[in-house]
Amino acid sequence: MLKKTINSAIERDKYLKEFKKNDFPIFQCSKCKSGFLEIIEDKFNSLVTEESNNFYNTVGEVSGLENIFVSFLKCNNKKCNEISLINGIGKFEETVAYDEIGEPVPDYLDYYSIKYFNPPVHIIDISSNVSDEIKLSLEESFLLFWIDCSSAGNKIRKALESLMDILNIDKCKLHSRIEKFGKIENKKYKDLSEMLMGVKWLGNFGSHKEGLKKEDLLDAYEVLDFVLHEIFIKDDYTKKVKSKAKNLEIKYKK
Repeated sequence: MLKKTINSAIERDKYLKEFKKNDFPIFQCSKCKSGFLEIIEDKFNSLVTEESNNFYNTVGEVSGLENIFVSFLKCNNKKCNEISLINGIGKFEETVAYDEIGEPVPDYLDYYSIKYFNPPVHIIDISSNVSDEIKLSLEESFLLFWIDCSSAGNKIRKALESLMDILNIDKCKLHSRIEKFGKIENKKYKDLSEMLMGVKWLGNFGSHKEGLKKEDLLDAYEVLDFVLHEIFIKDDYTKKVKSKAKNLEIKYKK
């Protein structure tokens, strides 16, 4: 299996830009987390919409054509083989190619935008240390990311509420809970609480209005990725190391 690498920061282009069928973005399988999803060649289908076809027949502009596509993806990890489904819209762009004698001839490129992805890819990694409640809210937001950004923002807000629950922060308005979080353990998490405030405001906006942008959601995911790592991975690792150091002291100190 071809090995590919993923940067720790979110690779935004694959979430924000169109793709070509022969240049599908690298999406890590959310099930095995070691394979990558690839288009199943004979499971990619697209049809031109009747409305845009009528427009083309009237005006003759290829750029006015629009199609709807659907495709199955398969994890390339042979021990996984998980299947996913994507669908969305496509468009055509007229360009120029050259024939065998170097003469310019018209050519066409097709581009596709994903509008649905299920099971959803994990836009950020979710550690096994993170609670099921937080994981569920984040996975629901990943699904909604492609469909409804405002609803995805609302799920992010729900993940914050679950985070405060796991940390045993007293029940009250989320704003106050995040402030209280910043004051616990001698203000150990003050910086993290300030980061979460920005995410909270985005979640509030998603709860009450339309108009959230994917770029803002990706910012929120990156903040959450950092905060969750600090709380559930770094802190957990620090505790384990301190415990081992203490055990060594007890065992060998004389």
